[in-house]
Amino acid sequence: MAANGNNLTSGMGEIIQLNVGGTRFSTSRQTLMWIPDSFFSSLLSGRISSLLDETGAIFIDRDPTAFAPILNFLRTKELDLRGVNINILRHEAEFYGITPLVRRLLLCEEIERSCCGSVLFHGYLPPPDSGLAAEDRPGPSGAEGGFPQTCPPHTSLPGPPGAEAPHRLGKQGGS
Repeated sequence: MAANGNNLTSGMGEIIQLNVGGTRFSTSRQTLMWIPDSFFSSLLSGRISSLLDETGAIFIDRDPTAFAPILNFLRTKELDLRGVNINILRHEAEFYGITPLVRRLLLCEEIERSCCGSVLFHGYLPPPDSGLAAEDRPGPSGAEGGFPQTCPPHTSLPGPPGAEAPHRLGKQGGS
């Protein structure tokens, strides 16, 4: 059944129930509304109509697997790409109008495609536990070098026999 915008426009602290491709998600209105002119701000302001399922949740006929990292990005503004297909995630982020996420994913795709970027990205960074102070590390801002820490690992170019493998920038394991 279609819902009119009046049923969806109450206070910012409201819990919103979503049914994305048959999977239920719950989040706050504030989480969904922080990006202006996104699918969610249009939906919840009544600019576009919605379809409600039998429980009253807003039904969105999209892939729930791709939606989970998008909702986590909206909640935390962080991006964890482990086990995620970047192309599918970018496509879904474009559908939802999540511009900050689309920009980050495009940057990750560019870094992944660029062999030169991979060499620079991996080759000139000291190991995370090298003991060097941030000001002693190469790059404009120490080990971060201005690159996002959430891009997927890249294939390293082979070095001379016996050479150490380059170190990757980003979160390793649970840290």
